[in-house]
Amino acid sequence: MQVLLMRPNVRLEYLQVSNLVGLCPMRIYVAIHNLVEFTNLRCPHLAVELGRYAYVMTPGGIIMVQETLKTVAPILMTQQRIITIMTIKLSFSENILDINDVINVRSYGAPGSCELGGATWLEAGVAPYDSLLAVLRFIYRLVQRKLPRHRMWVLIASPAWQPDTRITRYHKLWGALKARGIEISHACEASEYVVASNEGVKFFGSICISELSLPSVAKALLAEKSAYILSCSGQSTMEQLVETGWRGELGHDMALIESVTKSDSLLFKVLGEFDDRERGLVGIGKPNLLRDFCN
Repeated sequence: MQVLLMRPNVRLEYLQVSNLVGLCPMRIYVAIHNLVEFTNLRCPHLAVELGRYAYVMTPGGIIMVQETLKTVAPILMTQQRIITIMTIKLSFSENILDINDVINVRSYGAPGSCELGGATWLEAGVAPYDSLLAVLRFIYRLVQRKLPRHRMWVLIASPAWQPDTRITRYHKLWGALKARGIEISHACEASEYVVASNEGVKFFGSICISELSLPSVAKALLAEKSAYILSCSGQSTMEQLVETGWRGELGHDMALIESVTKSDSLLFKVLGEFDDRERGLVGIGKPNLLRDFCN
């Protein structure tokens, strides 16, 4: 057993266990917390709040522990820990084009040469925003650890054809979203392009996100149905995928999904409607890539 010292009063231990969901070895993290009291006469009204996240991977799923540290009260400073525990359920299928427990896309059809693996990360029991944000944080850190050359992008498209007017073309995609109060913060390399037809115009956009972006990303994904998260390596790969276009429905976006799998990328989509208990993400990619990602 190996012990990692995060702070003098917090110890993390991990053991190898067998994950019954994916039948693969996973780590189980146990955080041991102690209550610390100390006196600070120089700053009698000091107030500090910090957040920290740990993940406990068990046979039944992945548990996220959110620890909020609050230091309050005059003279005698006491660290109070508020622990929020969220269980993220993982399911994996080598072939989502066949009958499986992850997601059904068989009825829509898919290219015969395309092998699709799928996985879901779902959380139940808290508000939709909190559930989705917990899953997003877990996936983002998993990408950093398992796919260090990848960057993560948010893809958003206009949900329907819009009138081809000067105002529409002035706001485009990101401007229109901002006018509605949807803005992805701490992001970079935003781009967009327009497709015109006799029905009007549609906009497709991409933006590279950071971990600090995730709270605003969660809000955007809950508000915009024509949205995906893409994990890929290289700017050119992302641009080629964006040019494919999408509707925001997995069954109707098989051209995008096929391009994602051929480029060794991963595509994520929000799962869960307003009345569903579980909320999270479904990931799609090459079976071997997704299997390694989940292990």
